[in-house]
Formats: sequence, structure tokens, C-alpha cells
Amino acid sequence: MGVLISLFFLSQVILINLGSFTVSSNEMIDYFCNYTRSNTYQTNRDTLLNSLSTQTKGYGYSSSSEGVNPDTVYAMALCRADIEPDTCRECIINATAQLRSCPDGKAPTGWPEYDPDDMEGIVWYDYCMVRYSRKAMEGVMAGDPRVFRWNVQKNATSLEAFKDALSNLLNDLRVRAAEGGTGRKFASDYTAGPDNIPIYAFTQCTPDLSEQECEDCLQQAIEDIPNCCGFGPVGGRVLKPSCNFRYENATFLGVIPEDQGNENTTGGGNNNTKTRTIIIVVASVTTFVILVIVSFIIVLRKKNEGDYQGKPRTYVEGKF
Repeated sequence: MGVLISLFFLSQVILINLGSFTVSSNEMIDYFCNYTRSNTYQTNRDTLLNSLSTQTKGYGYSSSSEGVNPDTVYAMALCRADIEPDTCRECIINATAQLRSCPDGKAPTGWPEYDPDDMEGIVWYDYCMVRYSRKAMEGVMAGDPRVFRWNVQKNATSLEAFKDALSNLLNDLRVRAAEGGTGRKFASDYTAGPDNIPIYAFTQCTPDLSEQECEDCLQQAIEDIPNCCGFGPVGGRVLKPSCNFRYENATFLGVIPEDQGNENTTGGGNNNTKTRTIIIVVASVTTFVILVIVSFIIVLRKKNEGDYQGKPRTYVEGKF
């Protein structure tokens, strides 16, 4: 029993450390807003944005509205699936502050022309996305505006093999994310690329989308790779209002919470013995697997050290 307890606590320490050094920094990626001053609309917008961080559900998603026509404001927030609730709320607070400070009728340099009557805005951080609009957005797939970013420090040497491995991984994750329920549409995994380059990736949709809408959104995002950055860089991302994906050659996600819909309970009686047996076997196997994975990740991190210096380029196109 003492050995099992030691293994259990060792596995927890490893999981905590694994989560602590794989999560990337929460930088602001880009934002867009075309707000035109209207006192009533501004009041409704600010009230709604201020409340978003307190309305996030278990999976870091929130959608709400404020006011009546013609000054109704709709807003939505979504955190990355591995982000802890407190960090999620902090990200949403920062994101809403950014949107509230949007200059009247202005858009950041590089953004396309926009209709000033739309009164919409969106901001992407590494950990979350927040958007607002005068149009209802729940259950509506939005593909624009789009943001492209890619790694400028390292390219794959076997381009076709890397393209095939990445495409297969992203398309698999596209389907798996779309199959998620109304609480979370997210999938992550990794594959072995050419030249000993691992590929880690995730795909995510806002959970208000249907399965088909999520697949379509991610399919369009994946098809943007040749337009923005080609298949050469070993890291890249495409962000849309309703979906996004990212891939890198090093780990960048924290521990992903289990889907609450998969939770189940065990009964009493003779099942207790079976349950204890399963726990013992799973704990031992899990600890061994975690040790192997951590050792593998440490070797990869040492190998890839220095590959991520410099600021990735950003390309933006499209409009609301």
C-alpha cells in the first residue's frame, strides 16, 4: 500500500510539473473593432463585457446579450480547453478591457475596410477569445476576420512528408473536436513528423456550433494554411471567430480536464474489489507511461531549445 501511495503522489507531482512547463505565455495575438459611438450601445456593451468573466461555464465558455433593439449587444467568450478557471477569467478580463478601449471608428493597421455601422469587435489572446456584435452570434458560424501566425525560426526540411503528417493530424482533430458536446468542442494530439520532428496540435470550436458547422469552420481554417504560411514552418495557427487551431514542434498545452460527460460512478458490493484492482493497475501503468513521456519531452525540449526566438509574423484578412 505504501508503494502505491508513493506512486500516486509521484504521478501527481509529474502531472503538475508537466502542466507547468508546457503552457505557453498569455500574449495578445491581435484584435479588431469598428465601434461607432452611441451612448446607449456603449453602456450596454460595457455592462455586458464586464459580466462575461463571471458567466463562464465549466469549460470556459460564455455567451450573453444586453439591452433591447436597436442597441442590443451580443457577446461571447471562449478559453482554451487546458486553461484553469482563474486564468481563464483573468484572460477574459484583460480581453474585455482591450475591447472597451477601442478607438471610435478605428481599426488596427493592416485590417481591411469595415462598415462603421456594424459596431463589432474581437480580440484573441493565447488563452482566450472575446467578441461582441450588434448581431446575434449564438449558433452562427463566423469565418472572418482571420488571423494567421507562423514560426519564422524553423522550417521543415522534408516539406511533402511534413505536409502529409500535419494534414492527417489536423483533419483527424477536426473531426474529433466537432464530435464534442455542447459544453466543449476541442481535441488535441501529436504525431511523429519527418526528420524526428514531432507535431503537437489542437483544434477548437465555440461549443454553440453544430457538429457540421464546427467541421466546416475548421476545414476552412486548415485550407488557409497554404494561403498564409505554406506547410514549411514547423509551427503555425489560424484563428477565426468560431474556431481555431495551432500546431508546434514542441509541447505548449497544459493538462486537459476530462470531459465531464465521460464521468461515471461505481456501485458497491463486489464491485469495490474490482474497482480497487483497476485503480492499482491503472496507477502503476499511468505512472510508468508518464515517466516515459516526461523523459521524452525533456529530450525534445533540449533538442528544440532556441528554435522559438524572435516574434512570429502576423497576417490578417477578411471582415465581419
